[in-house]
Amino acid sequence: MRVLFYMGFFFGILMLVLFQIHFLDGFESLRFRMNFVLLLTLYSTLALSLSTGLKVSFLAGILLDVFSALPFGVYTMALCASNVFTFFLFRRFFVNRSVHSLSILVTSGTIFFLSIFFTTAWFLHIIGWHQFSFTLGEIFPRFVWQIPLHTLFAILIFLILRTFRKQFFFSAHF
Repeated sequence: MRVLFYMGFFFGILMLVLFQIHFLDGFESLRFRMNFVLLLTLYSTLALSLSTGLKVSFLAGILLDVFSALPFGVYTMALCASNVFTFFLFRRFFVNRSVHSLSILVTSGTIFFLSIFFTTAWFLHIIGWHQFSFTLGEIFPRFVWQIPLHTLFAILIFLILRTFRKQFFFSAHF
């Protein structure tokens, strides 16, 4: 039974990664505005545990790295680092599990992910490990759009889980 759970878990992450890579890239307006994989990893860290969140972020990061033009490991490192950072904030500073604290955590996790991602990509460009760099015109729209959209989707998911709390075992953490 556990094997079926892990197969479903892997298949779900794979479908989410493929949805983000292939479906969202087809729409120019949605290409860099939503990162559903980041939201999944942040929610798995906050709702379940750090080890589960790191497993999800590692697996999703590897799948994103396979399909990325960046050097292997950039997505994995950024996702894992943002999950550890968000979990640290969650355990140290946020004692009440409200929609306000969740929105602050998702916002800070998104900012941390984008900062780590672009800093790593910039550093690898400086030392010559990949040929293209990001311009400020490419970075700024990601910050402008991803932060409010991630916060909005996180609040929406939080309210849905709050409404159907008895059906979801992990919503008791909120």
